[in-house]
Amino acid sequence: MTDSYRTLADPCGPYELKEKASRFIAHAAPAATIADAERFVALLRKRFHDAAHIGWACRFGDGVESSFRYSDDGEPSGSAGVPIYQELVRLELFNVVCAVVRYFGGVKLGTGGLARAFGAAARGALDTASLRTVLVTVPLTFRSPFELVGTVMHLAGQFPGTTIVSQEYDAEGVCIEIAVPRSMAERFGAAVIEKSSGRIRMGSGNLCD
Repeated sequence: MTDSYRTLADPCGPYELKEKASRFIAHAAPAATIADAERFVALLRKRFHDAAHIGWACRFGDGVESSFRYSDDGEPSGSAGVPIYQELVRLELFNVVCAVVRYFGGVKLGTGGLARAFGAAARGALDTASLRTVLVTVPLTFRSPFELVGTVMHLAGQFPGTTIVSQEYDAEGVCIEIAVPRSMAERFGAAVIEKSSGRIRMGSGNLCD
């Protein structure tokens, strides 16, 4: 199980290529939801209102693909959306939308030629994009007596990528929320309970209520 995934840091494009007088113009952007992706494509439709087609694809997840969508927008089936989607997979990108605007140049390219052109345009835009890595964490909540807070903090320092999100004090002790990298969450929770001989309780957010 991975603790991180790659996505776009910022929108990118245009990247343009020509194939037998047809123009293929690629743009891409971060997208957290399918609604974000559809809004991005809608803006391109307004900007390139005279274009023949806009093929696009989006992919979502946190290192593991949760969903995706693609559209050929009237091009032959599998000739636009699929090759764009394949470029997102090739680069292992998540929460990204990529769209390729096509201006028809008068010469038919065939399904294979279209797929190569749409894919190449998407590749050109994505290969030059600025990427960022997102750390995937799990929120854990602990209820600790005052004298054992140092135990939690010490263990947090031993698990790379772990951060203290919040600390709430009351008459009974401290409620601590900690973000732990996904693959380490179970081990971290077990370590806290073991080191405190069970005196530190772990549970959901209602421990702090």
